[in-house]
Amino acid sequence: MKLKHVTYVHDKLALFLHIISFKLNKKQIVNNGILIIEPDPFDRDVFSKIFADSYEMKIMADSRGIEDIYRDFRPQVVLIDMRRTDINELRDVITLKNSYDEKVPVIVIVTDTTPDIEISVRQLGIFYYMVKPYDLRKLSDVLQGAFGIKKPLSDK
Repeated sequence: MKLKHVTYVHDKLALFLHIISFKLNKKQIVNNGILIIEPDPFDRDVFSKIFADSYEMKIMADSRGIEDIYRDFRPQVVLIDMRRTDINELRDVITLKNSYDEKVPVIVIVTDTTPDIEISVRQLGIFYYMVKPYDLRKLSDVLQGAFGIKKPLSDK
């Protein structure tokens, strides 16, 4: 049990270390709204620090109240951390997004995955699927791909 905690803390510290390099390498993107659904308060804080200079963000802990935020904010990209591997919540978010604009890319980050979850996520037409731990540079490239700045990356 203690080893998992040490690994978790190490991953969190690594995220903070990447913040400095992102601050130096960011490009401002026009029409840059990202809706982030992230259950972990620490990760919400990291995303807000890393991407604040490049993107306009709305960050939520879960999908409750998403309809009001989506209607008012109209993001160009949706980023979801599916920590609880709750495929039904993901389906609901995508259904709502599609009612506004089917072309908005959705990026999904998962902590744990199974073949069934991966198949379900891919069947939903996800732009990109990442498994934690992930490299923040890769996430930045994926976001740029979602905005059409870079060619979308392959998963492997």
